[in-house]
Amino acid sequence: MFYYANIFQAMMHGPHLVFDFSFEEHLTEKELKDLMRQIYNSHGMNKLAKEPFHFHFCSIKQSSSTSQKLLKAFPNMAEIPITVSEQSYLDLYPREKLVYLSPNATEVMANFDHDLVYIIGAIVDKAVETPLTMAKAKREKIRMMKFPLDRYVKWSSGSKALALNHVVDILLHLKTSQNWNDALTKCLPKRKFDPTVSEKILVKNNNNFLKKKTNGYGSYVKRAYPSLSKDTDT
Repeated sequence: MFYYANIFQAMMHGPHLVFDFSFEEHLTEKELKDLMRQIYNSHGMNKLAKEPFHFHFCSIKQSSSTSQKLLKAFPNMAEIPITVSEQSYLDLYPREKLVYLSPNATEVMANFDHDLVYIIGAIVDKAVETPLTMAKAKREKIRMMKFPLDRYVKWSSGSKALALNHVVDILLHLKTSQNWNDALTKCLPKRKFDPTVSEKILVKNNNNFLKKKTNGYGSYVKRAYPSLSKDTDT
């Protein structure tokens, strides 16, 4: 449980990172297995991070294939500080705080904002060819952003889509450094990074780091963890 001390802090104070599992019908059996591998790898790097996220897995039906495979990937799920919910993120977080990360978005993410809750679509590389996340974010009127990959990455081989564990790794680095060049060079496969690009986006550190209070997450804790709400300072 030593690894989870900081994650428990993130659960109460943020930042939260939402995984949207509402795309099961668009995934093949093989893609579901690949998805679980990427989720497992994401959890592994998150629990070792000095400043981790609290993972919230949303829209998972108990009887679904996703739920069964998740329990197989995490047989000790009850002991892991990850929230698994059938609810939508819209039921748990204010809409104005949500940002859906989509490769099809038009707005480029400038820096990591600790006051926002970022959403990652739980889909794998091949499924990303269809703009599923963009379509859903538009329907739900949620703000969308994409990484500034074209400024740093050459796509001479492979897909432009990133594995979920790469997305999580980039976010973990970005939220502490606020430096895209640093985050991308450390997290992306070297074959994708363009060494000829000299421009660096050095973003000033965001002053909205975690505060002593729950920084807006108190209402979330009350809804998701009623038993903890008595001790939660909002």
